[in-house]
Amino acid sequence: MRNPNRVVDKTHLSADHADERIIRHRDVNSHAFRWAHIARHLSQNHRYKDAIICDACCGREVPLAKMLYSNRLIPLKYVGIDLNKFEIPEMLQGKKLPITIWPQTDVCALTKEDVGLKLFSKDDPNGPGYDDYALPNVLVCLEGAEHMLPEHTRRMFIKFKEITSDDCTFFISTPCWDRINVADNHLSEILPSALGALFEDLGYDIVNYWGTFASQKDYRPVMEERYPGITKIFNDLSEYYDSTVISTTFAPLFPMESRNILWELTKKRGDDASQDRLFSALEQVPGPWTSHPTWKELNGPVD
Repeated sequence: MRNPNRVVDKTHLSADHADERIIRHRDVNSHAFRWAHIARHLSQNHRYKDAIICDACCGREVPLAKMLYSNRLIPLKYVGIDLNKFEIPEMLQGKKLPITIWPQTDVCALTKEDVGLKLFSKDDPNGPGYDDYALPNVLVCLEGAEHMLPEHTRRMFIKFKEITSDDCTFFISTPCWDRINVADNHLSEILPSALGALFEDLGYDIVNYWGTFASQKDYRPVMEERYPGITKIFNDLSEYYDSTVISTTFAPLFPMESRNILWELTKKRGDDASQDRLFSALEQVPGPWTSHPTWKELNGPVD
């Protein structure tokens, strides 16, 4: 039985193990599709060439870095951070991918200098005489927030803004709490409406969000109303795909009915800070906002 008093959960889903055993379930599939979506973003206009990637909660096997290397999407720098103990995988050692790792590390403890790309050195007599850092312009945090307490999640999202560039794009995914079910290894699942509200409260702009996997019982009641004629497509695909594939195929169309969402965010800047919100303020969302007893701390310290 898991320790009910733990303040962080270090559960690890092994992509390598799943490949070795040819395991295909919706969790594994959705991970692969998230990485593919990030690869798509980096491939457009060759963004990867100027990318400094901060991968918080990267996982012991550093799968995103492996995917980037295998697909020849070599960034300026990749930084992997995880609370678990891990090493640079053998397939990446001595290769062209410039990788820095922070094992057994909480991203909240790091600084801009820890994750940025150093441009100049004070010790360089020919340099400008100061240190300067190019900060991460892509930040990834896949399946991390649910493994920590609400106050930790809030601190982490604030830290993400502190250690990244003004034009950074954020990709964050986490399970959606339905007020009923909670995975045994998740400390604090969050309502999607509360998470969207939190992002906007903290000064993020929500570019888009997609479901990554979903249960048919949750979206089929609204499927035809949202997308007239889609039922025939659903039935035709169901003749070929099993439920694990169907769960990831249709989920992007129904994010608020999904069991997991991938959020694409940027920082609000200038006039953007006053633009219309997609979600109400967090304090206006009916609680509880998360599955943990300290759910109110998602909105800051509680007296």
